[in-house]
Amino acid sequence: MRIISEADFKKAAQKGAPIQGQMRKSHLPEPGPVTEDALKGVADLYRKRTGNDPDPGALLLPYDISSEARDRHGDTITLGGWDLDTWLAKSTILFAHDHRQPVARGIDAWISKKRLKSLGEFHGPEVSPFSYMCYQMALKGSLPASSVGFGVRDFEWEKDEKLNEQFFLPMNIKESELFEWVCPEFCVTDLFTIWGPAPHT
Repeated sequence: MRIISEADFKKAAQKGAPIQGQMRKSHLPEPGPVTEDALKGVADLYRKRTGNDPDPGALLLPYDISSEARDRHGDTITLGGWDLDTWLAKSTILFAHDHRQPVARGIDAWISKKRLKSLGEFHGPEVSPFSYMCYQMALKGSLPASSVGFGVRDFEWEKDEKLNEQFFLPMNIKESELFEWVCPEFCVTDLFTIWGPAPHT
């Protein structure tokens, strides 16, 4: 398995090479700490998504993990094209796409208000000091980002000439399979790499 650049991936895809591996894109919300309003409804959100009451003192944080906004590479992801079943089967939230470092439990994933959303349940210091540290840092706005790792099932090249002049091979991703989402993520918004076998050129 290897990481290849976005440019190499798009060049190979342009030649009709099979799409293999995992694409990663990050989502960065407005900077700053998590507001009280954002936390006010997390217990009700947990009940709505699970049908159960959260544990007393549960460390819950809501996240927007993707949208249809055009990113810095000129790409878009269609919200209605997400297949969430693979991730929902395990629903573990990782740290920085490191499978050796689970950081929280994912509570469902759903589309609402033009966003792909999820809810993270972090661990207290007695279970995982690292998870608790990430929760506290996320609360304060120090680690606000999230990142999705997914497989591309179907896409089309952007036809707008102005966008093609501005970006390198912008694509509209029509169908995708969510493999993982990670929180927090040490990267700037809207970057991705490809993890997996390089497409055959």
